[in-house]
Amino acid sequence: MRTHQTFSALAFAATLLALPVGSIVTAQPRDVRPSSEDETVLKNTAQGLLLDAALAELARARAKQPEVITFAAQVTADSAMGIGSLRALGGKYVITLPTDLTATQQEIVARLANSYDVEFDHAFVDEMIRTRRGDLAAIGAATQSASNREVRDCATKIAASIEAQLSAIQGLTSNNLSEVKPPSSL
Repeated sequence: MRTHQTFSALAFAATLLALPVGSIVTAQPRDVRPSSEDETVLKNTAQGLLLDAALAELARARAKQPEVITFAAQVTADSAMGIGSLRALGGKYVITLPTDLTATQQEIVARLANSYDVEFDHAFVDEMIRTRRGDLAAIGAATQSASNREVRDCATKIAASIEAQLSAIQGLTSNNLSEVKPPSSL
């Protein structure tokens, strides 16, 4: 019996030695289940994207300037893609993500819904700049501490999209919206 085990071990070793260098595949480490911090990143990022989508849909209906409408359409598409990626991760790891706006987010949408025409465009741009900056700060800190590679990669992609949006919306502020002043509130 012992001779058989020794022979089997030698045969296995000989087989490995006969393989060309580099052909031995090492096992890749599996992603660990997301930590509670990773779950918080997923949930908070999804919550932020829900607000972005709601504001963008409102802007697509209310905005007057074509550049704002175009930007809102891009935010809608980016948010849908980000939420889809987050939901896929949430499903994989059985993490329930939010599907509704928080009370504070509902207040933000309601406040903007009370604005019209160019005043709406300015209020929307201001709110998107504020939320883009806040989201970037939160996601940036989260990606540094994420223990799960998939969570980190997903958050990094969403952060890149948000950075592009911030750059675009700041361009709107300086180039297009400054030409038309909102009506003064007296």
